[in-house]
Amino acid sequence: MVVASFMLYAFFYNMGSASIPYLLGAEIPNSALREKTQALGSAWNVVWAFVTNFVIPYMINCIHFKVGWVFGSVSLVALVFTFCFLLETKGRALEEIDAIFSVPFKPLHPNAVPLTEEQRRIGRLEGEEDVDAKIGAEVTSA
Repeated sequence: MVVASFMLYAFFYNMGSASIPYLLGAEIPNSALREKTQALGSAWNVVWAFVTNFVIPYMINCIHFKVGWVFGSVSLVALVFTFCFLLETKGRALEEIDAIFSVPFKPLHPNAVPLTEEQRRIGRLEGEEDVDAKIGAEVTSA
């Protein structure tokens, strides 16, 4: 039973939160910051993996199997943070994401983001007719 639990944990961790620093670091920052953000996300992931693996035996010794409540509550806070504060990047070009973050990003009060002429041109090359309307509508509805 214990081995199966560890295998299930490893499977769901690797399918879920283990890949988040790599995905967010590759999609969200602009090209000038992408390498530094990727390095910081990778380091952050390794540090917290070490802390978690170091602390779990002591936590199990002290609070026994209530450790699940600790990690479950951390996961719940991360879920709320993800839905409230992270931008949905599905279907958006890197230029669109750069345009959104070129102004101060306010997740609770989104506003329309003007595109540069270069970003409009790239959008037209990708087959989008009204790039400005698309960006404004998606940002304000997110």
